[in-house]
Amino acid sequence: MARRTIDEIFGALEIDTSEEYQKLYEMVFEDDCSGGWNLSLAQYCDEHFTRQFSLRGTEVCLLGVWGKLDCGAGDNHEYDSADRLLLFCELLVRFFSEAWPMIEQNNYNNTKPYCTTILGNIRYLLEKLGYEIRDIEAHPIICEKNQVATIAAQVVENQELIPDIYEYNHFSMKGDLDKKKRILLVLANEFEPHRTELEQHGFQALASDLGYLLNSMHIRHNNKEGNKLNAQVVGMSSTELEAWYDKTYQALLLALIAIEYIPTSQEVIQLKKKSGRVEETDG
Repeated sequence: MARRTIDEIFGALEIDTSEEYQKLYEMVFEDDCSGGWNLSLAQYCDEHFTRQFSLRGTEVCLLGVWGKLDCGAGDNHEYDSADRLLLFCELLVRFFSEAWPMIEQNNYNNTKPYCTTILGNIRYLLEKLGYEIRDIEAHPIICEKNQVATIAAQVVENQELIPDIYEYNHFSMKGDLDKKKRILLVLANEFEPHRTELEQHGFQALASDLGYLLNSMHIRHNNKEGNKLNAQVVGMSSTELEAWYDKTYQALLLALIAIEYIPTSQEVIQLKKKSGRVEETDG
């Protein structure tokens, strides 16, 4: 067997989410970041910033804020070690994004490099787990990586859709069919006025598939009972239905990208006409 390089070995390592959560927890709440004064990073931040943190509610210390978040998320029976790690990472990213001016100004006993190390660890973990940090409405959130979502957010004309495009991939959305349905309906409202236009410009299958999914997969209508009942939907588990929601989301993103491409397509057709190379299928 060929010897593996250090990069190959580290690249193949699996992430133990429980262990990584504990590491981060200790770095924030237990380890001395003061160079011998026995002061944790959380204690340092509590003295200088936590009372200004936008998410603190009535808490006055970072440990209290995390305790409330962790306890609230724990009410969900699907909350596992990966969810806890991601939630803790998102709290820290949000906290540091607001506290950074204070950290740079004070930098007590090299606190800034310590914070930079924590953020570096978080970015490494997110990369390994397939997530990324996105700024939504001036606040960072952690989303599952989705290249189609990134492209759609870059090209979509209606900028108000961008938060919904990214929020669908937020780690907390897993298993929450009601929230996913809400976002699908928002995107569907953007797609529907362009449906005929898409059909007329070579996207007939995409438009037709979306029409079926939106009307038959318990998104626009109650397809579990009544005159819109779909026996296939009734027989699906929530996991199976969520998978179809995710497919519908991907198809909606492709439709939004296609809508933005149509003007370019028309320009290409005109260019072909001028060069005498218009195919019968053009137009």
